[in-house]
Amino acid sequence: MRDKNGIYYYKATESHQPTVCMLFLQGDPDQLIEVEFKSFDISCSDGELISLVDGWEQQGQYFPAEEDHSLPLAERHRLYCDDKPSKLVTHQNVAMIHWIILKPGQGFSINVRFFYNPKPCNVISKEPAGRYTLSNYGHEKNCTFTVIYPVNIKLLGMVVGTKLMPGVSRQMETENRILRECEKRGYRDWVEIKSGYPDSLDPTFMTSFWKLCGYALDPKKHELSSTLRHIICAASIKWRLRELC
Repeated sequence: MRDKNGIYYYKATESHQPTVCMLFLQGDPDQLIEVEFKSFDISCSDGELISLVDGWEQQGQYFPAEEDHSLPLAERHRLYCDDKPSKLVTHQNVAMIHWIILKPGQGFSINVRFFYNPKPCNVISKEPAGRYTLSNYGHEKNCTFTVIYPVNIKLLGMVVGTKLMPGVSRQMETENRILRECEKRGYRDWVEIKSGYPDSLDPTFMTSFWKLCGYALDPKKHELSSTLRHIICAASIKWRLRELC
């Protein structure tokens, strides 16, 4: 795992059986990552290759999930040998590099740069604790905030789902409370809290604890801290936001 700007390199020192090596890159929640190859000596004819992942991959599962990313999976996970890869600029704060290099003396070097992202969407948190505000920044999209540590989740307030599906009367702001079963009530947007890592990296395969929507900004008045508090092995907070807010 690396989280600092700099040049990183790998060079095979002796012949060995094919082994997949990996480098995980992870920035702060409000950062993106740029990976540029400075040197590249990996031969297709020697059975060597390197792959770049815009996100993280684990046992065929990806973060962000396919439905949460603006690019198709074929453009997010690419294999290279012989020809040096083009520069990778991620869409979230994590990236991953896999490689198999067999011939002594062959390898690669990369320049890694972490830079500010003013509108983060999909995030894997570096820290086991913190306070975060999640938003769609005026765009219709699905986003996910994932923590890969045991966590105690405390929902401090939310404004999600204030627009309803056609034909459903608008009551949320007047009710001023957190609601469950948002889809059945006719609300288009919601926040879903899931658990599942390390068995699942893709939030699609995680177990859902809550699916919530509502309008509540005072945690003491609405008792959000006590009613929506739970200790789970790892958490993924996924928000489906169609309203432009």
